[in-house]
Amino acid sequence: MLLVVNPKASKEMCDTLKSYGHQVIFSMPYPNLKGAISTHPDIQIHSLDANLVITPPDCYDYYRKLFPDAVKLICGEKNLTDTYPEDSAYNVAKVGRYIFCNTKYTDSKLLDYYQGVNFSIIHINQGYSKCNIAVLDENTIITEDKGMHNTIIANKISIRSILVPKGEVSLEGFPYGFIGGACGGDAKQLFWYGNPEKCSYFTSLQQETKGSRGKYIALSPEPLQDLGGIICVSP
Repeated sequence: MLLVVNPKASKEMCDTLKSYGHQVIFSMPYPNLKGAISTHPDIQIHSLDANLVITPPDCYDYYRKLFPDAVKLICGEKNLTDTYPEDSAYNVAKVGRYIFCNTKYTDSKLLDYYQGVNFSIIHINQGYSKCNIAVLDENTIITEDKGMHNTIIANKISIRSILVPKGEVSLEGFPYGFIGGACGGDAKQLFWYGNPEKCSYFTSLQQETKGSRGKYIALSPEPLQDLGGIICVSP
């Protein structure tokens, strides 16, 4: 597995990922974005399928040089600007056959792709949908965002949404970060930037999510950090 990781991730975190046989590449500092989120992978790249990814035009050349030829890279329509939600065009959450995003600001090529393969696209007001969802499996998510949680319930979507308190994930330069930005993985492994056991709700969460995913892996002993997730690609 090829993993796109924030270059601010510690050596310990990266070494742990490599110990599981994964190849680590680093996201780039995105031009026009300031502060911590400028290097967040989930801001600048989105995995459409196992070996198909989309990225803003500003990032295309950088990732084309790093990805093997087996990975198909699509150049999106929108570049990002340093104003929310104009920086959220690729920060889109995929859960099973559902896509959660603010459709007003999502890149048109990204939306066209999912419409073409018959995914259900659910509009939400939150621009940072990927940041706000930790995907445990095709039927289960964790989120701190009440709006997203309530949208799933109101629309009777066949996804189990577990709402947890805000404020227990750190993000440099902000009061707090988001749980989706603190993790990433595939159906067998979910890696965490830090240790989820540091969260006050971990014990109850562990009981609620038992059997949802093969393995949870803490990349370091510190409390969780929002570093923009880990984007998985399978060349």
